[in-house]
Amino acid sequence: MDAGTGRIVAATLTDHGVDDASQVGPLLDQIAGPVASVTGDGAYDRTGVYASVHERHPEALVVAPPRRDAVLSDTAETIWCMETRAVKPASPA
Repeated sequence: MDAGTGRIVAATLTDHGVDDASQVGPLLDQIAGPVASVTGDGAYDRTGVYASVHERHPEALVVAPPRRDAVLSDTAETIWCMETRAVKPASPA
């Protein structure tokens, strides 16, 4: 979705047997312009999602909460990992 206009810029329809995170690459392929961020639930906290986004839009941020069983991967220190660009909480007023 384009955050400025609310317009849907990519879509896909899958059946119940398809992993949603596997559709990130095909969805990104539908977008002609730049992507600032990709947001999803914990199912999108996968190395393949980060890699697909980084490959097509190196400056884009992937925003997905870690899965309950998440552990740091071998690639946790690379530039495209969300950990390197974590959003800091606002300081108390």
